[in-house]
Amino acid sequence: NPTEMRMLNPINSNIFLFMKTLIRNTSALFLSGMLLFTLPSCDSNPEDSKDVAEERNEEKFETKAGEKEAQFIVDVAAVNFAEIRMAQLASQKSANGEVKALADQLEREHTAMLNEVREYAAKKSITVPTEESQEAREDINDLQDEKPADFDKKWCNEQMDYHKIAIDKFEKASDDLADAN
Repeated sequence: NPTEMRMLNPINSNIFLFMKTLIRNTSALFLSGMLLFTLPSCDSNPEDSKDVAEERNEEKFETKAGEKEAQFIVDVAAVNFAEIRMAQLASQKSANGEVKALADQLEREHTAMLNEVREYAAKKSITVPTEESQEAREDINDLQDEKPADFDKKWCNEQMDYHKIAIDKFEKASDDLADAN
């Protein structure tokens, strides 16, 4: 949108374009039945990788815009880690060929998106998590414990719920970053 681009100064145009691409990809996934956001399982990790990344970024960035950008990138990375784990779980546990095919596609797409996020974060010196959040891990554990007969329905419902949350976060981040400029 040209009006939105005029609101941004040239320094922050790249993050805005990056976010727009992610929002578009996320919306396309949702509309075509490809779902986005996160759910994981319970590790014995005492420190949440997402929390560690957030703390490191708080130390690095002193401006509101820098902090918001870093938080957005941390959230996107954590979500993609979780989506990859959820897709892998569905590939292993589902007995439904369509669910397995969707899971395989989600794993490929979220892996590609995670690689893009990592590249962007490296260029901006943003620390990103190395795995899904503890909350997502707990969600994956719950899903992993589902009976085979209930798994597919629960997995699909979780995917839709998390995708709606993801779209809201992307839109809020877009607004926040535009306002910070």
